[in-house]
Amino acid sequence: MTGPLILVVDDQAGVRLLLREVFRDTGYRIALAAHGQEAVVLASAELPSLALVDVKMPVMDGFETLRALKGLDPSMPVLMMTAVGEGRINELLEAGARDCITKPFDVFALRHLVQQVLQEEGRI
Repeated sequence: MTGPLILVVDDQAGVRLLLREVFRDTGYRIALAAHGQEAVVLASAELPSLALVDVKMPVMDGFETLRALKGLDPSMPVLMMTAVGEGRINELLEAGARDCITKPFDVFALRHLVQQVLQEEGRI
C-alpha cells in the first residue's frame, strides 16, 4: 500500500484496533502506537500524513506528544482524542492541534473528518 500514513496513538489497545479497522478499507496505511514515545519513534522513521492522538496516556501524554510531532513536522495535522469534561480543548488547539474529537466518537464521522483534513491539507 502506498496511501497516506495515519498514526494512531492511544494507550487503550481496543481503541487502536478499532481505528485500524475503521480505516482498513480507505487506502490509508495505519501505524499504531501505545504511547507518545512510541509515536515519536514511528514518526521519526516515516512522517505520518496525519496523527490521531489521545490526550490521557502514560509515559508521554497527548500534549507532549503533540509538541513532539509538531517538532518533527510543524505542518502535520494532529487530531486530538479526548474524553468529555477534560476541558482542555482550547489549550490543545493553541498548542497546534488541528481539531479535537470527543470520546466516545462516531467512527463514520471520524473517518469523514480525517479524509476532509487530508484533502484540505493537500496530503492525499
